[in-house]
Amino acid sequence: IAVDTAAAPALAWGDPSTLAVGSVVFGAGQTSSGAVRVTFGTVSAVGRAFSGPRGRRIAGSLEHTAPLAPGSSGGPLLDASGRIVGIDTNRLGDAFYLALPADAAIQARVEALGRGETVVRPRLGIAVAPSWVARRLRRSVGLPERDGLLVREVEEGSAAAAAGIAQGDLVVTVGGTAVSDPDALLDAIGAATPPFEIGLLRGSEDRTVTVAGFGDGAGEAAS
Repeated sequence: IAVDTAAAPALAWGDPSTLAVGSVVFGAGQTSSGAVRVTFGTVSAVGRAFSGPRGRRIAGSLEHTAPLAPGSSGGPLLDASGRIVGIDTNRLGDAFYLALPADAAIQARVEALGRGETVVRPRLGIAVAPSWVARRLRRSVGLPERDGLLVREVEEGSAAAAAGIAQGDLVVTVGGTAVSDPDALLDAIGAATPPFEIGLLRGSEDRTVTVAGFGDGAGEAAS
């Protein structure tokens, strides 16, 4: 996408870690006519969590009171010096709003998009049931209870399939990190750098598989 910016300088990145409750912030967005709207507010809470796509819990967001019009998601949240400290995401009730802090990871993703690069999220390719379901099902068939996530489905051609993960396996660890809920699994996958190991329980047998990458056919199984 080519946009005529009339040689206007780009906004600088700020440091969201310096914000605290009461810090002054400004929300920026567009009106329905295309004009720029800037609103004033303060940080009302830090470290808030909300449900993102597919119900995933997203933690660490900034709550603020700068009014935003519908459709302002994705716009910048600015500090008192006009630097970007967050990306607005959604509106809460009672005139509160949430923004993702513009940390190093967000900055890298935005700059990659600006270069025309596609941001690819690591994807294992499994559907899982939470730990309490896994414990109940294992108990019902006489298997020892363990914390972990029950694999309900494995996508054909996925990294999980190539690594040898099968329906009915119990995912116990990812990259050495114990996982007992879907959010922990997603966080562990996001933090892991291939190749990494996944600890499984198949029936009553502990197994380890290695995920060599997230591309098609990436992975290898090990007993």
